[in-house]
Amino acid sequence: MVLWVGDGLKNFIFLFLLYSLHVIARVHTIMPPAAMLCHDHERSVLLHFKQSPSLNESASYDSSAYSKTESWKARGENGTDCCSWHGVECDEKTGYIIGLHLNSAYLYGTLGSNIFTLVHLQTLNLADNNFRRSTIPHEISHLSSLSRLDLSFSVFSGPIPTELSKLFKLTYLDLSENDFSGIFPVDIFHLPHMLVLDVGDNENLTGVLPEFNRTSSFKELRLSFTNFSGNLPISVGNLQSLTKLKLGACNFSGSIPTSIANLTQLTHL
Repeated sequence: MVLWVGDGLKNFIFLFLLYSLHVIARVHTIMPPAAMLCHDHERSVLLHFKQSPSLNESASYDSSAYSKTESWKARGENGTDCCSWHGVECDEKTGYIIGLHLNSAYLYGTLGSNIFTLVHLQTLNLADNNFRRSTIPHEISHLSSLSRLDLSFSVFSGPIPTELSKLFKLTYLDLSENDFSGIFPVDIFHLPHMLVLDVGDNENLTGVLPEFNRTSSFKELRLSFTNFSGNLPISVGNLQSLTKLKLGACNFSGSIPTSIANLTQLTHL
């Protein structure tokens, strides 16, 4: 038997198929891509880092602290995807690790240099831990994509390495409340994108303020309770985006330059 299909039905079927293809294509477009698993060598770096420092609840003081690295396991649920581990942030497209948020994580012990092989890092937060007077490894210069570095309140000591001045994408640097000593690398002040610099509460840290140009992007500059000395440069008035300037309990001398009146955005002095 031959089934006759009228022109109207043909048009309906054609339009229905066309609409279905449109819906399928649209769903395919808006559906997010499958999550990228982290890269094997970066997972190995994290597992190696987990071995040292150890965990000690006395190492962190924040009431919300917890042992983030306990979720880092080679096997088991989420074992192969380090992007799902606590404190780890990955790029959604590439799967590379771009953030380690290990603040208040009970970390206790020496900070090794292997973590600085994670060359795609943009954020590294190790604040509120106890690194037992570790120094900052010179290998930190490998983190050329780093924009935020927070090592505050984590029992670091020794000199601040000049390699930090080579991290040209840094916008935020917090080294406060440690025991750093020696001369602060003046070139860090001239990093082109620096917005927040805090080295306060490092009583053995010495240094001087440089000449600032009009392109400086600083919003916050905190040097309180350090051994910075010398005169305040007239060019401090060029920091016209500055909202916070903390220079208390230092060894600055001379008079306060009148150019400081140019800092019309200041809310804390």
